[in-house]
Amino acid sequence: MYRIINRVIINPINKINYIKDFGSMSSSKDKMNNKAQLKKDKSKKDNYTEALLKERFYSHKSRVIEDIEYMEKYKIKIRLPVFPEDISENIIKFIINNKLSGDSIWSCDTGDLYSTKEGIQECKCFTSSGPSSFSPTSNWDVIYFLDGRQVIPNNFILYRIPLKKDSEEWKKIKINKKETFEDQCKGKRRPRINWASLYPQISQYCEEVYNGSFEQIFLPSEEVLSNDVLLISQLE
Repeated sequence: MYRIINRVIINPINKINYIKDFGSMSSSKDKMNNKAQLKKDKSKKDNYTEALLKERFYSHKSRVIEDIEYMEKYKIKIRLPVFPEDISENIIKFIINNKLSGDSIWSCDTGDLYSTKEGIQECKCFTSSGPSSFSPTSNWDVIYFLDGRQVIPNNFILYRIPLKKDSEEWKKIKINKKETFEDQCKGKRRPRINWASLYPQISQYCEEVYNGSFEQIFLPSEEVLSNDVLLISQLE
């Protein structure tokens, strides 16, 4: 059951699944290695702060809005700028840390994000119906998909899929009628698939962990709930 709080949808079992799923897919040795890796990575310091993410996000959004206004005003076509990876990956980082009590960092040697609780975290973001691209050699312990198609109305949806890249479920994903994800990786090609084709194949493992605005990602779930209770009491 989901709770809707100030435009944010929070699944109360997410924090439980976040820890439980990783416990089931990692050995004790893996966890020790993960902790050692995180300790090493943390020594570098994650300089991608909340302030920096806000600056980067609003700058990008302003550029997109400006281009849209030019197209409408002059009746021309302009290719909108691609959503930068550093922005999408850090949006995911703040959602994980604030909504799922995670400890993800961006300044890491392996993966897009790294966590002692989940290991290597792969991050993908889509802002259109176009395909996401995957490296044939990268690995991950869990993968997150950020739906940024409503970036201008200011709404993001984050999905968590606790499947490793080398899991049988992931390897058999159909990229086209003849080839699977594993087939293309073995051929040293980058698998490309859009969300509309991917989701039906992994929906049973896919969990929506966030649905809300950019500004809300910086608030811990408890703080969002507290603000909502305060608002209700004021209305009463």
